[in-house]
Amino acid sequence: MVQHYLEALGPALLVAAFFLIFVLNWPRRRTWTRAIACAFVLAVALRYLWWRFDATVLPYPHDGLTFYWVWFLFIIELLAFTEIVIFLLTMSRYADRSVEADRLQAAFAARPQDEWPTVDVFIPTYDEPIDVLERTIVGALALDYPKDKFKVYVLDDKRRDWLKKYCEVKGAVHVTRPDNLHAKAGNLNHGLKVSNGELVAIFDADFVPYRQFLRRTAPFFREPDIGLVQTPQHFFNKDPVQSNLGIERVWPDEQRLFFDEMAASRDAWDVSFCCGSCSIMRRQAVEAIGGIPTESITEDLLTTLAMLNKGYKTRYLNERLSMGLAAENLRGYFIQRSRWCRGGIQTLFVRNGPIRGPGLNLFQRLMFIPLSWLIQYVVRFSILIVPPIYLWTGIAPLYFTSISDIIYYQLPVLLAYFFLMLWITPTRYLPIVSNAVGAFSTFRLLPTVIATLIRPFGTPFKVTPKGSGAEQNDFDAYTFTCIATLIALTALGVIINLVPEW
Repeated sequence: MVQHYLEALGPALLVAAFFLIFVLNWPRRRTWTRAIACAFVLAVALRYLWWRFDATVLPYPHDGLTFYWVWFLFIIELLAFTEIVIFLLTMSRYADRSVEADRLQAAFAARPQDEWPTVDVFIPTYDEPIDVLERTIVGALALDYPKDKFKVYVLDDKRRDWLKKYCEVKGAVHVTRPDNLHAKAGNLNHGLKVSNGELVAIFDADFVPYRQFLRRTAPFFREPDIGLVQTPQHFFNKDPVQSNLGIERVWPDEQRLFFDEMAASRDAWDVSFCCGSCSIMRRQAVEAIGGIPTESITEDLLTTLAMLNKGYKTRYLNERLSMGLAAENLRGYFIQRSRWCRGGIQTLFVRNGPIRGPGLNLFQRLMFIPLSWLIQYVVRFSILIVPPIYLWTGIAPLYFTSISDIIYYQLPVLLAYFFLMLWITPTRYLPIVSNAVGAFSTFRLLPTVIATLIRPFGTPFKVTPKGSGAEQNDFDAYTFTCIATLIALTALGVIINLVPEW
């Protein structure tokens, strides 16, 4: 028996050897190394998926409810596989724009300053307190750029007299409008009407730009087809995951995987997108799309799609050029994620979205379909309910073959994915913590996915509470109840099956 298991370990050992001998010693930002590693993982995954279909699904007898449950879970696994394929395709390339930025900045600085483009710096705000706003306003006014070439506009949708006086003292332009129509997008569009800079930089009220932000990003617009440049968002506070688990020294903030790795890979495929804050765009491009789109509550993503529809390009400069506040408690965390989730799905229903938008090629449409929002929480929820359903009802999730088969087919793909993430996204992904965060979010965000598919529009834009305006960390009774119920059902199911006479 031991010999049989050792033989079954062969493919897993080959996967480990491939990564330990070759991949982990390769430069991880070269396209050829990434392409080989991702193709290898895809091949291992396909090998597992065929076994999963041929050995654990097809043999199951057509004997009622269990048959359909087995097929349902296999379809769920196919959905998860689809998301992994898109991830591997995305990560098989990487774009580092820093060298290009150095070259463009040198040429930019050599030009007379009266030829530099004018820039409007927008700070949209609704109800952020002074301890949040002050940093951003002071930082924006201190940008290293000719003073006669940029203005700072504080777009105040709360129409606060104290903020108007503060802006007058500091030298920023305080802007209000008669209503709050279309929330942040409407606020930005009103700002465009009262300003005239050739470029428009946007910083949320809780993000402070570094002094060199404009000097690093504005030179990209010498190319007339560049519509916007996005930079990463970095945070100077702990996010709720780091705070609650006390793991800030070993676990980076949750968004590092996207901003440090995935966004740069998307840029290599020319499908990077605006993330709202810490971005800069060409006014001419915004005017060409009819202003900031208001159809979705994620106006930044829709702005990107609208620009791509018109033939403009986007760029991602992966340099730390600003610092801001991450969501400070669970309430803010879920408000923020729910808005992103709902807005991403809304793009499926608007005219400039990935399905209906004119001017997009097939690859761009594929990369902008919100598959991650649509798939990941359905997959996670399905996985979470498998154990209690099996323990309480005896309904099997698959046609079981043997432990050696699982070692022979499933273990290699788990190892391949683990080693790939270890190499391609070092320190940005911890399997246990990452999966725990995803499972934790499922109970909040899956209802958002379902509700948005049924009724895409109608939920208003909600600002993420930050600074002294944020509530103290409160107890999330809903999520706790869901997780506690699942754990209790699983534990009781184990006990009942261990004690047959019960």
